Amino acid sequence: MAVQAVLEVARDVGDFPRYLTVAEAARVLDVPESRFRASWRQNGICPAALTKGLTQVRRQDVVRAAVLVSLQAIFGEQSGLAVELAKAATSEQLDALLVASTPTLQVTRSGVSTGRREFTVELDRDYLAQVRNQIAQVPA
Repeated sequence: MAVQAVLEVARDVGDFPRYLTVAEAARVLDVPESRFRASWRQNGICPAALTKGLTQVRRQDVVRAAVLVSLQAIFGEQSGLAVELAKAATSEQLDALLVASTPTLQVTRSGVSTGRREFTVELDRDYLAQVRNQIAQVPA
């Protein structure tokens, strides 16, 4: 991502909270808090960023979890590829998805047997708009 584009995205996401509590993140993603804690925190999709007081996660990791939900809708709930692609997204890409009119994710996956492969996936626009709106309602 070019420097100018990164600066523009950083400006555009400035009003969003940097961190969300686990309860807020689960509400944003419309999943039970137990699923959020057990599945996504343990497999590295949404690791704890702040643990003093209420456990909090980074905004970008909440978007990463939303990307995973979208990818699982495409590849299936048990898809290892969906998890790998969600993990491969950078913080800049995840923030860009919050402000993008067309939510497209481009990631590179390297495998021993498959080599380097590039993936471009258009994500569910309505779902990501819902996630964006829910994150915007969390106090910054």
